[in-house]
Amino acid sequence: MREGLYQKAMIEFNENNLARQRAFSNRKEKIFQDVPELKTIANELSALGLRLVRLSMSGATDEIQKTKAQIEAKKKKEKELLSRHGYPANFLEYHPHCSLCEDTGYIDGKICKCFNRLIIEKYYERSNLKKRIEKENFDTFDLGYYSTNAQEHGLSPKENIEKILSVSLDFVKHFDQNESNLYFFGEPGLGKTFLSHCIAKELLDKGHTVIYHTASDLIDIIRQSKLSDSGDLGLRDLLYDSDLLIIDDLGTEHLTEFANHSLFNLINQRLIDGRKMIISTNLPIGTLQKRYSTRLASRIIGNFHFLHFFGDDIRMKKADLL
Repeated sequence: MREGLYQKAMIEFNENNLARQRAFSNRKEKIFQDVPELKTIANELSALGLRLVRLSMSGATDEIQKTKAQIEAKKKKEKELLSRHGYPANFLEYHPHCSLCEDTGYIDGKICKCFNRLIIEKYYERSNLKKRIEKENFDTFDLGYYSTNAQEHGLSPKENIEKILSVSLDFVKHFDQNESNLYFFGEPGLGKTFLSHCIAKELLDKGHTVIYHTASDLIDIIRQSKLSDSGDLGLRDLLYDSDLLIIDDLGTEHLTEFANHSLFNLINQRLIDGRKMIISTNLPIGTLQKRYSTRLASRIIGNFHFLHFFGDDIRMKKADLL
């Protein structure tokens, strides 16, 4: 079975910690060889530290104060020796890579940003999102595929996509300030997924976390996460905690009570937490209301900016050019 994101990240996290600790130990051994007196002081400080622990348990106040004074004197001498030999005063102190969690990966029982960042890196290694956005981004978005002939909507497909593009760029520009979510809908082959990738790349480049999955994948991930032995808890948490979640092909998933319930819980919780979403689908509002529960459809309709894509199938146009 494919190893979960959390497990892979934890293995690498622990390996990185061990590597840093080994490097620190090697650094200490080298300086102890260069300045043997520093090793003597280090051993004395270790012994005094153990003595202080025992005294603290016995409550011998006078001895405790005396031992503390001895420790301070040794530390002072250590710093003087380091300075005399051209080393920083804190050279023999181990500094954790992450000052927030001190390399434990957790703060008050919650995953620290440093560990979460590693989980996300594993996600991007597994997915092909980064490969897609190398080809599908705002720089490669071609308005030339959209007709300039007005349709029944009163706009030409090109005028319409220009407005949608403007909304999308504004979404990226003010991502941290507004509470907007986007709902891309229309027939297949009109650029909905492409534009989602454009937004994803811009936000990834700005340092935001972006998770992209089809609705079917989301249901499978949530279902598997219910099974403690096989579920990927790291990936499930990213669905809820990422800065942006892109749900592609909403409406193509096999709709069951579990699927409906899972989609509602995910979308509703992200709305409560103020975390942005983009939904890409073929479903117009009327079909959305018929397919899903009233409360799920209501949450989407009330909290998303609906953007209608129309025109000719761009995939077919590209195929004709080959």
